[in-house]
Amino acid sequence: MTKLDESQHFAFAMVLFLGRDLAEYRDMFNLDQAELRGKRILDCAAGPSSFACEMYLSGFDVTACDPMYGGSLEELLAICDQDVQKVGQRQQKAARLFHDYALSSEFKNRKSSSRRQFLADYIEGKESGRYVRASLPQLPFADQSFDLVLCANFLFLYTPLASGGMLIEDRFDFDFHKNAVLELMRVCRGEARIYPIKGPHHDEQHDYVERLFEDESMREFELMVDSVTYRDIRHAHHMLRLSRRSAE
Repeated sequence: MTKLDESQHFAFAMVLFLGRDLAEYRDMFNLDQAELRGKRILDCAAGPSSFACEMYLSGFDVTACDPMYGGSLEELLAICDQDVQKVGQRQQKAARLFHDYALSSEFKNRKSSSRRQFLADYIEGKESGRYVRASLPQLPFADQSFDLVLCANFLFLYTPLASGGMLIEDRFDFDFHKNAVLELMRVCRGEARIYPIKGPHHDEQHDYVERLFEDESMREFELMVDSVTYRDIRHAHHMLRLSRRSAE
């Protein structure tokens, strides 16, 4: 693949370690907290999100997993600072790809607050098993362990720039996405929700979404695309929702 001019796009050489707060999760996934009481929830590829911590403090059962959770607190803090700086530099040059609110000081301050809450909770959460080192497409959880599985800002987003995604190189092809989705459903006894279903450089949903709908390996699942209220990347207003088909 020909090397692209990164400076003109919102594109990166690797997956960023970025997080989100509870309010963002509500908007990304149409979450109703009242309906989640008593359910076991997995946040997969959670990054430095405060979602698991905020939910834990409100009495909910949330496990967060991410391949970076093997690092020390100091290492994660350094990675957070580095990736935030990268994003800020790229965003300034590619502001057209984002909603105005996503470029605002208020939005950036919320992100910073979310990261601080995660980092303050990381050591205790890791020791108690709320933060687990794991990466798709192989998760260290038993079959149907969770009532709800959430996957934010990883699948479909970290695909090649040429396909609308934000990676310089093709590291996560269709087979990876298919196997990742199958793994999310393996550990799920209820629903899996994935947001977004497009990258920043294309207005339509990623081609992999349609391919999943047509793939034979998905035949036991019901796949639906739902609108969401979250506003960050322009036109990224939908999530993919999966559940097992009812036995006839």
